Amino acid sequence: MSLCVRFVALLIVTAAFAAPVLAATATDEETLAKATDKYLKPLNKPPTKGLCVCLGDQGFLAAKRVGWLQRTRVTGGPNGSSYVALICSIPGFDFSTGKYDNTFEDCTNWTLLSK
Repeated sequence: MSLCVRFVALLIVTAAFAAPVLAATATDEETLAKATDKYLKPLNKPPTKGLCVCLGDQGFLAAKRVGWLQRTRVTGGPNGSSYVALICSIPGFDFSTGKYDNTFEDCTNWTLLSK
């Protein structure tokens, strides 16, 4: 086998092993976003984690609404950058059925509800 053929074969084998590694490399933003996921409410399941309390409420008897954290990507940071943000989404409920009515209000002043 000639030196040229061996070199080409070595390049093909190296590319075959390196391509999945290079393709699987996450950006810094993706890594941070994924790290927050373990604290968030699972999709299509009852909230068992990621609960938050809206501190900005001044309602009846100073009651505070409860919601859950949601991750979002916000643009418009310094130098046009984007960043990962958490918001406390307060769900609305149908008064007659007690089911979600597909409305959410974002609370800007919140704290995490811990066990």
